[in-house]
Amino acid sequence: MKLLLSVIVGMLILGFFLSWKMPRSEEWIHVKTNSSQEKQFARMSGNALQIKNVIKNDAGKETIYMTNGISGPK
Repeated sequence: MKLLLSVIVGMLILGFFLSWKMPRSEEWIHVKTNSSQEKQFARMSGNALQIKNVIKNDAGKETIYMTNGISGPK
């Protein structure tokens, strides 16, 4: 009984540790582009790839739009 309890506790501790160390999906990763006026970022949200484009015009105004790219298996 003690062995079973210690195995369960060990698995819970390992699960909490791995979930703490895994990268968060909220973090946007910068994608290198050739344009100086456009920046692109990507992240995984659930099973869909989201892409965020930030475009700066000549006046310095930024326009941000997001697209949902590839979605995984259903």
